[in-house]
Amino acid sequence: MSNHEDLIEEDFEDNLRLEHAKTMQKNTRNIKFSYNHLFVTPRLALTTIVLAYSYWSTSIINYGVLFNMEKLSGSIYWNSVYTGVMRYVCNLSFGYADLKFQCIGRKFIHTSGLVIVLLSLSVVVMSYALHLNHEMKETIRICILLASSMTSQIYIADGIVGNELFPTPVRTIGYSFLQLWNRLGVADYWLALPFCCMLFFSLIDTFSFELCLPETKGRHLVEHMPPRDQWCFGGGVKGEIIEEDEEVGEELRPLEA
Repeated sequence: MSNHEDLIEEDFEDNLRLEHAKTMQKNTRNIKFSYNHLFVTPRLALTTIVLAYSYWSTSIINYGVLFNMEKLSGSIYWNSVYTGVMRYVCNLSFGYADLKFQCIGRKFIHTSGLVIVLLSLSVVVMSYALHLNHEMKETIRICILLASSMTSQIYIADGIVGNELFPTPVRTIGYSFLQLWNRLGVADYWLALPFCCMLFFSLIDTFSFELCLPETKGRHLVEHMPPRDQWCFGGGVKGEIIEEDEEVGEELRPLEA
């Protein structure tokens, strides 16, 4: 019985090594991956653009409030404390919900955070548009701090989805590309303009993330790049791909034997 189990295990390991060798030869042979490979297929390009935009719009909200904290009513120190407490509570709540409820995935966390941001910024914009900013200064303060606090959840969702959707060969490159969009702000032309821009960007982020990206909770990581015949560029012509696959087959025949 033991010998039979050993033979099964050896056969499984041989097949595993063979399949791994085939995949590595087909997907990474003579390829040095770069930022261009984040756009080689429509799906990869869409994923990259949506996540990059999400980082960009979220950073406008986060750093726009962070670097102008002294302009809010109340103490800058207490505002920082309130922001930290709200982020802490939100992180714990969403973390528990993600573990407890299967229906709560990355898209739910991302979209629910953006819905709170949209509602908060809408209140701020309306108060400035109706010239009620002095009477509603405490409400504006709470809404702005709440919007800034929810950006932590959006960052977390973006990072997790990026790691789960980018193939392993370009996962690090994809993450570094997304970080390029993490340091932008809005100029102060009109008092309510930054919040209008935040509102507009959050709307686009909400719909693009919800409609263009799949739910990744419970899915296996994408380990390999798409087949080269699906690449929009850099994949070579069809004849070259077939010829290369034949060469790969010749190299792998000793392993199959």
